[in-house]
Amino acid sequence: MRNKQILLILTVIIIYSGCNSRSAGGSNNKPGKVTVSHNISLTVGEKKDLNPLLGPEASGKTINWASSSNGVARVTGGIVEARGFLYGGTSTESSEAIGTAVISAKSTDGAFEAVFNISTSMEADADMMTLPPLKDQFADYFMIGNIVTSNDLNSGGTAVANTRLTRHFNVLTVENDMKPSAYGGYPDDLNFDLADDIVNPVLASGFKIHGHTLLWHQQIPRWQREMADSSKETALAAMKKFITNVMTKYKGKIYSWDVLNEAFPDSGGGANWKTAMRPENPWFKAIGSDFVYEAFKAVRLADPSAILYYNDYNLDQLGKSNLVRDMVRDINQQWKSDPRYDNRNLIDGIGMQSHHNTGVMASSIQASLDLFRPLGVKISISEIDVLSQSWSAHSGNNTPTNNGKLQAANLYGEYFSVFIKNSDIIERVTFWGVYDEQSWRKISLPLIFEGSSVSKAKPAYYKVVGSL
Repeated sequence: MRNKQILLILTVIIIYSGCNSRSAGGSNNKPGKVTVSHNISLTVGEKKDLNPLLGPEASGKTINWASSSNGVARVTGGIVEARGFLYGGTSTESSEAIGTAVISAKSTDGAFEAVFNISTSMEADADMMTLPPLKDQFADYFMIGNIVTSNDLNSGGTAVANTRLTRHFNVLTVENDMKPSAYGGYPDDLNFDLADDIVNPVLASGFKIHGHTLLWHQQIPRWQREMADSSKETALAAMKKFITNVMTKYKGKIYSWDVLNEAFPDSGGGANWKTAMRPENPWFKAIGSDFVYEAFKAVRLADPSAILYYNDYNLDQLGKSNLVRDMVRDINQQWKSDPRYDNRNLIDGIGMQSHHNTGVMASSIQASLDLFRPLGVKISISEIDVLSQSWSAHSGNNTPTNNGKLQAANLYGEYFSVFIKNSDIIERVTFWGVYDEQSWRKISLPLIFEGSSVSKAKPAYYKVVGSL
């Protein structure tokens, strides 16, 4: 196999000898027939229009297109798409996954022929700053978001300086500095410095902000943990005061909030949402399931303009999705009988985190969307990244192979096709990081760009935009 790879590499070198660009052409004129040839290299998933390369000799002629290998490069009406590779699938090096195919374009009168020698690779090539903004490409469907930290700001802390964010995204989730622990002290002594240092420059830079998160069982201050052992009345009063103080501080500034994050365990916890919640959640332990309604109501009353979300992971699994469906349905029904009901749902939306791996099929996501659709709420794909291998391989700290990278890229395309199909209820798709090296799951290369100094488009990027 290795000898075949070397032979193929040598062949590619010969083809590209003397050519420094990604596309080069020449002609071979014979009596009565015009023949042109081009050498083109593409990242897997990338598409290119070959029609402009045919030249004036093809003008007015009917052209028949064909590929020597549809698995490597498929052509439709002169648009070629790099689809795969021939060698290097089990390698972990993207540069070793390569393929070749010949695309032919022949006129029906036999007077013209073009040959395109296509070389494909899993290696990222295009700088993301040269690509059309994702937020513009998906503008007709949903907002495109990412996370933001203080590292993304300018030296004065007055604006977002990360041009990768400003070019491609229009809504930012505050990754850590609006979690409960960020505010420090007790409800009457909250410290908003960390949150302010993010919120103000992000707003000044023209982004919408998604607040993450008001209530959680992790990254919470000590006083919230201690609420687990207090009376229901004491805990309820403290929770409401905390919520009201935070919401009053940022009233009218935060577009949407994760009011409650990850209330249910991985397994789902049972059939009744009111008893299936995480026992380590201090609010659930002290107040019971009533804390959900009271929390969302306190947020709504403090800032009626904010869009309120419940956010969780594994919502591609119907066990947990059923619990979330039931909770949202019941809370919104309860709100309709409240004297302060405002003709809107109390829980406006469900955030599907979407930290996926190669074992999560697009059909599972569609099934959950079908489950949520009758609720009449918004959906956000709130934290998407896709491991380039299975969960077990990731847990074992394995390095993804090129086969795994291609599988993840294809899944990205399938997921986004589902998102577009359901764009009437999906208002936001947020990536959890811009490039692999900054990801919390970086060992498994889960994002659509790679490279910290210059971030380049991976096959996953082309599959995402290809869903359009």
